Amino acid sequence: MSTPPQPRRSARERTPAQSFAAELQYRQLQAADQALLRRLAREPVRYDSTSDSDETELDEEEGSSSEEEVENKENIPPATAWLPDTHDITLPPCTAVAAVVLPRNRARTELGYFRCFITDTLIDIFVTNTIAYSQSRHVTPPFETDAAEIWRFIAANIRMGIVGLPNLHMYWQAEYRDSYIPQLFSRDRFLLLQRNFHIAPPTPAGERHTVVEKIAPLYRDCQTLFQTYFTPGREFAVDESMVLFKGRSPWKTVIKGKPTPVGYKMYTVASNGYLLGFRIYRGKGGYDTPHSAIHHTVIDLVRPWANCNRILFFDNLYTSPRLCDHLQQMASGRVARADAGAKTCHPTSVRRWMHWTRASTRLGSVVSWAA
Repeated sequence: MSTPPQPRRSARERTPAQSFAAELQYRQLQAADQALLRRLAREPVRYDSTSDSDETELDEEEGSSSEEEVENKENIPPATAWLPDTHDITLPPCTAVAAVVLPRNRARTELGYFRCFITDTLIDIFVTNTIAYSQSRHVTPPFETDAAEIWRFIAANIRMGIVGLPNLHMYWQAEYRDSYIPQLFSRDRFLLLQRNFHIAPPTPAGERHTVVEKIAPLYRDCQTLFQTYFTPGREFAVDESMVLFKGRSPWKTVIKGKPTPVGYKMYTVASNGYLLGFRIYRGKGGYDTPHSAIHHTVIDLVRPWANCNRILFFDNLYTSPRLCDHLQQMASGRVARADAGAKTCHPTSVRRWMHWTRASTRLGSVVSWAA
């Protein structure tokens, strides 16, 4: 007589079923949060300077994970009272239309756009500094180059970025031979030019220059040329980004949790998908200004368009009352804060934004969006 099979028992711990009372309590807490959010959005806020709230006060640059910026935070001015009055914001007219502005002698091709930023003047600087560097190293025989060869050198590097090979010498080997690069250079000439190529003047003996200082002519020209060939529209955006760099530099920043956690931190201003300007964060002690690094950099980025009736968007890293007040004085208009990635607005976020805005009575025209 066979015995009936025994039911299988899992060795894993079973999670006890949630009781009806716990489920009801969870739903009540969720409903209370939603009610608090609706009440904060509907009722006017009255703020007394002697607040007994236990909410932690926010520093100006909360959200910046760069350790060097912690000491650059500004003090929030004394709190003042909010008025219950509200009014609609009428934005001043702006007739600017986003458009590309190219010189008449430039073709609207890839090379035409490229030569707008790598100009003949800049190429001449590369030639001069490359020869100067070879002379400082006492290269024998004396090294000479010209603008045409520098253009070919740039073209070869672009080609190498498109057609990648594990080793540089493989571009001249018969089994891996590239059809384009050997027509521009022999291998030895390319390596010699690569060894001496310099954008900035040679570093004097006894000094150490950062990577940014070694590309100073190109860096300065980009700041001017980016704005020369594009007329921005009405809307601007200020944000930050990271450029990968793992070498030695006092300006290198480490921000954990970013897709590119190590490198140069860039503050940028853009419009209609076009980069108008950028500034590299210069690290602790790199700014001679009474304001914070963020305050100083944002004002520097948007100064060319002051009093032009344009709208500036930024996230909560830049919601300093002093910065918003400074932007209002520059623009005689309005400042906008936009949370591009926010899908919901938690009551805590509402209270924090109220904490920011009520710190200054002059921020009545600041508009906050939480999409």
